[in-house]
Formats: sequence, structure tokens, C-alpha cells
Amino acid sequence: MSRDPDFSELMAAIGVRPIDERAKPAKEESTATPSYETYAPVQRLQEEPDLTEEDSALFLDAMANLGDAVPRKDEAIPEPAGRDFRRIKHRKDRKPEPDEVLDLHGMRLDPALARLQAFVTQAFTHNRKSVMVITGKGLHSKGGIGILKREVEQWIIQAGRRFVRAYAEAPRAYGGRGAFILYLREA
Repeated sequence: MSRDPDFSELMAAIGVRPIDERAKPAKEESTATPSYETYAPVQRLQEEPDLTEEDSALFLDAMANLGDAVPRKDEAIPEPAGRDFRRIKHRKDRKPEPDEVLDLHGMRLDPALARLQAFVTQAFTHNRKSVMVITGKGLHSKGGIGILKREVEQWIIQAGRRFVRAYAEAPRAYGGRGAFILYLREA
């Protein structure tokens, strides 16, 4: 998790476990051109789908049963009114009880934002009331400024508005400035 033992201990106490996908140093790309054999299996899979009509019917039936959980691509998702979305502060005498936790700590920006969007969308469709998103404080980033924390908050404010009714920095016992509690709208 973190090199800060207090933060790691607090995260472990609330059940947060590190995820497998961590930021890794970029590998040097090979300058050799890949051979045909490298891409042949991929092309074969794209050209020869082995779905039966029964598989297709099952898929279409499942999609039809989703109802309003997933909007159709030609339907606009209504944006909530500006005043019913807000950043809040937690009262010191109440500790939030998030339904689920997502640990983005140490991830690269693009995979982290993709995982955040999938996580919040799934929590929203499963009618979760609140979730915690751990970004880390960015203390080990270049310049000591956490890019991930800032970008996650921007995602919450912009794209996440349709799912999130309010959000706050987590209480100190839950990671403080290194995590957000998101209070989700009703689906």
C-alpha cells in the first residue's frame, strides 16, 4: 500500500487490500517488427466468431432484461440540477460506513479513471448508498503533488455528477486527504 506505516495500518484495519494493478516502470519497446504469427490468432478470432444462434439469443435476452440500469446509446442521461450536488464535510462524531471500497492508490491515471468509472457505475446500478475511493495523498509523486487525487475529484465533479449526489474527503481514520467518500444517488 503505502510507505507510511500509519496509513497502511489504518487501511488494513478497515479491510482495504492492495490491488494487483500497480504503476510499473515503462518497459523499453522493442524495435523489431512483430511477425505474422504474432497477430494471426487475433485476426482469426475476429474473422471466425464461434457464437451459436442460441448464444446470440441469450445475449439479446439478457440485454433486454437490463431495463433502465444501462441507458441506451441514443438516450441522453439527464444531468442533475447544480444545487443538489455538493462537497460536504463529515461530522467528527459520525463515521461513514461505505458499502464498498476502491483502492486506486499507486495506479497510473488512465487505468485508475477507467476503474473508477466502472466501480461507481456498478455501485450506482446496485443501489449502494456510499462508497470510498482511495487515491493516496500523492506524497511520493513528482513534486509531492498527487495528480490522481486531483483528477479523481475532477471526474467526480464532472462525469460523476450523474451518479454522485455528494462527496467528502474521508475522515482521518479512513485515510483523510488520501480518500473520498462518495454518496450515490438513487438509481
